[in-house]
Amino acid sequence: MRRALAIGAAVALAGTAAQAGATAPLPSGAAPPMLYEVVTAPGYDAPIWHFRFLWQGLTPDMLAGDTMSADMLALCARIAAPRIAAEGGQAERIVISVSDRKTAFGEATPEAVQSFDAFVLDDAGTCQWEPF
Repeated sequence: MRRALAIGAAVALAGTAAQAGATAPLPSGAAPPMLYEVVTAPGYDAPIWHFRFLWQGLTPDMLAGDTMSADMLALCARIAAPRIAAEGGQAERIVISVSDRKTAFGEATPEAVQSFDAFVLDDAGTCQWEPF
């Protein structure tokens, strides 16, 4: 069973985002996308956390190369890891997804520009990229 937590207002995220450095530009220089949903699902040992971001203006060209990888790592480090720590510190895996439009969790949306990356937290609470 998964638990969906919709983040409806930017005000609800503002305190956590500011503390986590989410308002700082990403490594690409882009402004951080808007977190619109966090979904947790059971894993083997701990929950799997899905942090879903709306990135208006995201294009297929932006998905290529190391720049997007650095941006995804920054979203994990600045937003996901601090949020997980604040809510209990347990995560089997963290999935960061960005999309040019809001999509329904778990449903295919082929017309959307999307990217997904998975991370694990090391013993120090630092995001480490994990290939799918």
